[in-house]
Formats: sequence, C-alpha cells, structure tokens
Amino acid sequence: MNEKKKRIIKINIIAIIAIIILCIAITPKTLQEDTYYLIKVGEYIVKNGVDQSVEPFAFHEGLPYTYPHCLFSVLIYVIYTIGNFKGIYIMTVLFAISIGLILYFSTKKLYEKPLLSTILAIASMYLLTGFMTARAQMLGYIVFALEIYNVERLLKTGNKRNVVALVILALILANSYVATYPFFFILLLPYIAEYIISIINRKKYYEKRIEKLKLKVDLLKVKYKATQNDIYNKKIEKINNKVKKYDEKLSKTNKKTSKREYRKLEIENNKNVKLLILAAMMALFAGICTPLGDSPYTYLIKTLIGNTTLFIAEHQPLTLMQNIPLLVAIIASLGIIIFSDVKIKLREVFMLLGLSLLSLSAVRQISVLVIVGTYIMCRLISETLNRYQPKLINKISEKIIKFPYVIYIILIVSILSAVLYKAIVAGTDYVDKTSYPVEATKWIKENIDIKNARIFNGFNYGSYLIFEGIPVFIDGRSDLYDPTFHGDTNPNDIFTDYMLSSSLQLDYEETFKKYEITHVMLVTSETLNLLIAKDKNYKELYKDSHFVIYERNTGKDMEALKPEDSNYSEIYKNSDFAIYDMNQKSKTNSNQPSYEADESGTVTIKYDENGNIIE
Repeated sequence: MNEKKKRIIKINIIAIIAIIILCIAITPKTLQEDTYYLIKVGEYIVKNGVDQSVEPFAFHEGLPYTYPHCLFSVLIYVIYTIGNFKGIYIMTVLFAISIGLILYFSTKKLYEKPLLSTILAIASMYLLTGFMTARAQMLGYIVFALEIYNVERLLKTGNKRNVVALVILALILANSYVATYPFFFILLLPYIAEYIISIINRKKYYEKRIEKLKLKVDLLKVKYKATQNDIYNKKIEKINNKVKKYDEKLSKTNKKTSKREYRKLEIENNKNVKLLILAAMMALFAGICTPLGDSPYTYLIKTLIGNTTLFIAEHQPLTLMQNIPLLVAIIASLGIIIFSDVKIKLREVFMLLGLSLLSLSAVRQISVLVIVGTYIMCRLISETLNRYQPKLINKISEKIIKFPYVIYIILIVSILSAVLYKAIVAGTDYVDKTSYPVEATKWIKENIDIKNARIFNGFNYGSYLIFEGIPVFIDGRSDLYDPTFHGDTNPNDIFTDYMLSSSLQLDYEETFKKYEITHVMLVTSETLNLLIAKDKNYKELYKDSHFVIYERNTGKDMEALKPEDSNYSEIYKNSDFAIYDMNQKSKTNSNQPSYEADESGTVTIKYDENGNIIE
C-alpha cells in the first residue's frame, strides 16, 4: 500500500469519527410532532393496508387520506415496535450519520479531495441542525444527496448503473415522501436546460460542424489513398468550401459575442445528458409503482393550491438575520464564486439561484440548498486549489494525519459537539411534557367516553392524541383538513376554521356548533383559553400547568351572552376597524383586580405556577 492510500484511509477514519460525533450532538432526543402520527399510520398500514377512502384517526366524516409517507410510516412503526421511542431516536441518529457520510464519501469520490470533503461535510451537517428529526424528510435528504452524486457520476462516466440507481431512488421517494417526489425532477432540470442551451449555442454548433467536416476529409484521404481521382478532388473541394463557410460564420459569431461573453460562466455540452433524460423518463413511471394512485403526481400541486402553506411555520419565508450560520455560508460561497477564476457551470447557477429563491420563500427548503450546495462548492473550491495551490491540500493532509493533529481535530469537533449536545439533547425526554398533553390524555382516557366525544384540540399536539388513541379535530397532517384534498366528500374547510377560531378571527362558538364539539382542550397560555375560561357555557374538567380541558354545554339551556352582560359596547365599526366603549358596570366592578402603572407607564401582572393572576 503506497503512502497516498494510507493517507486517504487515515483521513477517512478522522472524517467518520468527526461526523459521527457531530451527528449525535445535533440530533434531538425529543420527538417531533409528526413522529407520533407516523407511528400510528404505520401501524394502521401494517394491519389494514392502504385504503385512501378511509381516515381512521380524526372524528370528521368523509375525509380521504393520501398516506404521503407510506413507506416511512411502516419503517418508523417497525422501529417503534422493536425499540420504542429509544429505537426511533437511534434510527434518527443513524439517518443523520448516513447523510453526513454520504456527503463526505460522494464528494471525495467526485473531486478527490478527502480533506476538503471532510470540512464541507461537517459544515453542511452543522447547517442542517434543526432538520434532524424523525420525519420522512431525512430519508428525502439521503435520496437527494445520492441523486446529485449519481447524476454527476453519470455525466462523468456514462455508466448505465447510475441510470438504474436514479430510477431506484425515484421509486423510494415516491413511496416514502410523496410531497418531494416532483423535486426529484426539479433537481434534474438544470442539467437538461444547460444541455439544451449548449445545443442551440451557435458558436459551439459551428465548431462541431467544422470538426465533423475535417474528420470527413481525413476519412476520404484514407479511402482514396491509392487513387486520388477527380471524384476525390471534387468531394474534398466541396467539403473545404463548407468548412470555409462555417469558419466565416464562426468568426462573425465570435465578434458579436466577444463583448457580452461571460468569462466566469461555462456552458457544458455533455452527451451523457441524453442518458440522464432517459433516466428521468423512466423515473416518471416510479410514481405508478405505489399504492397511492395519482398522489405522487398531484400531491404537491394540491398542497400549493391549498391554504395550509399560509399558516405553517416551515412554509414561511426565511429571515437571513435569524440564521447567521447560513448567512456566513452564503457570503463565503459568493466570495469563492466572485473572486476565483474558476468558471461556474450554467447548471450550478440555475441550481443555486433556484434553491436560494425557494429557501427565501419557505424555510424548509434550506436543507436542500445546503445538500446541493455542498457538491457545487466542493467542485469550485477543488478547482480553485488545483489552479492556485495544487500541493496545498496534500501538505495539510500529511500534517493532520500525524498523531497530535488528529487529537486536536477530534478535540475541536468534540467541544463543538458538546456545546450543541448540551443545547439540543442534554436533559430532554423523548416526549416533551410542556408541548404534549401527556397527563391530560391519561385523564381523558379515564374520564371521557372518547368514542362519542368530539374534542377540539390544538394543531401542534393533535398527533400525540392520535398516538394515544384519541380521535382528533386536527393534527399535523394539514393536507388532510384542506378542502383541496377532500372537497368532494366533505365540503368543510377544517384547517382554516381551526386557524381562524384559535386566533379569534372567527367566533369559536360558531365553529364548535358547526363541528358538534363536546369538549375543548387548550394550552393554558393561549388567547382562546382566556375567553373560554370566562364563558358560562364551558365547565373546566381538568387543568395542569400546561393544558386545560373544558366540557361544552351543548344543550338547549346554553346561556346566550346578553348585551348588558358584556363589559364592552360597540360604538363604531367599518370593514377594517371597530371601537368599543367599556361599560360603566365593568369600570366599577369591585371583583376585577386593578393595576396601577409605574412612572414609565408599565403595568406588571404576576401569575402563579398554575397560570392564575395574583392580585
């Protein structure tokens, strides 16, 4: 074994250890809300199969369910049956490690810079902190990373095994994460677009024509080597005239484009893109090979048409100042692109611009930008080093594989990981009792007839109720409650009704009547609870430090709020604003606590540990 191979093996070991340590640190122990319903969906699929006409967990009638995480739901259920929540946590850590190692080994294979690949893989995993949760998206990250690798290898080698690999990846995505199945093809578009542009590029077309004609001359010379007669001379003259014609056209084209040609941009004409187009066409049929009907092709479109993206946090626009590590990475990347002489390929420009725009419009797309950007930056930095400092990486690599430097590197990564571990993992449980109604659900199952109850619950913890076997009003499967998906069988816009009622933009009593709500579960600190707590038609049945449960009076004896009972009288209203006058009775009500402002005008209100105001 030569010294180069020994050096690479040692760097591999360092990279693997560093990536494993970091991935353990950035993977939260506390499970995310989607995990709970995924377990139950997986259990349902294993026991009953996939029946899109039936939704078994919400109490609403006529809701078809698309099972967008079909394969992943089964996987997570199997893991749960083997190892409970601990098993799911270990699975998530292994997924995170897999992503890091794939980024490292694939970029190392493509660009042959092990040290650079190590640095970029660690940096990328750090940027992906916050995305490492037990959701189908982690399987999606693995698929996207392997997709870019196989595409680059296909363009480089033309190996048909990469075509097969791409089709298999599309099949996995179509069965495990339907929402991102179209993204598989979106990532291929820049390659195809670059190839089409290279074909219609006049300069390259003329150059290719001249090259082919000169080759034809060489073939004729071989053919008529023995007898160069008049026929031969006429053919040669004809070809030479064509070459001259194309030379003139090429000269004119060069003059026209010399002033506007971008020195930094390279438009690559790679014949292997034809194989990529073939792979894309074959991958289109992967959507048929699922138990989900046309969902792989229609799910994303329906989601974008629907209204759920207006409310869900991960669909909201990115604020760069709230993500400083990403901002630093973007600035560093721009610096490399602008100040180095290495040409950036047109497909890379399409990739970076497209994914950057998607990330600015929706926070969740940052993850794909980071993964794809890792490959692009690895190529650019690698070529920059080859041009300016071809021996630099080797010199550094020779040093860091020596004993003291290995210890220093592992120590630095360990310290960073320890800080992240303390912030993300340490001291947490698998179930966060402040976010999920652990004790409240136990009380519900012991005291409420859940088969006949219709409980109005919150969006963020509905999945935990599903996990506990309690029928829900709403949960994290936002598409299920959007009429875009169920309008034919249930005309109600459950998702919007919930969002508007919980934010007091819609009268909650109207919503509760509409859906025949019998009980209400709320977070004690939310605004809706402040109103219901004072409503005579609701009886508090249970309360802990985070959740409260009310029984709603659904009978004829419900007390209607009389104008004279209200503390406020409407004195003005238009389409945008309303003005209320505080009733005199309310002003002089001795039962209401009074608060005085200090000199700055600040009023201080104290609460006890149960959330009640201390007078």
